[in-house]
Amino acid sequence: MNASVKEQLMDKILHRLDVDSPNLSSATSQELAKATNQLVQEVQSLNRVLSTLNKTTSTFIKK
Repeated sequence: MNASVKEQLMDKILHRLDVDSPNLSSATSQELAKATNQLVQEVQSLNRVLSTLNKTTSTFIKK
């Protein structure tokens, strides 16, 4: 994962935390669970995109 992708992912993570749990010190377990689940979904989505990109690149290189 290159630096740009890592930075984008971190920005998304921080944004999700800001949106879902603006006051982490007073966030409930439910709010933190929701934020965590959304982060997991973001990472899974990113993994799918990267997997597709890797397959496409691999196919392109073979041709």
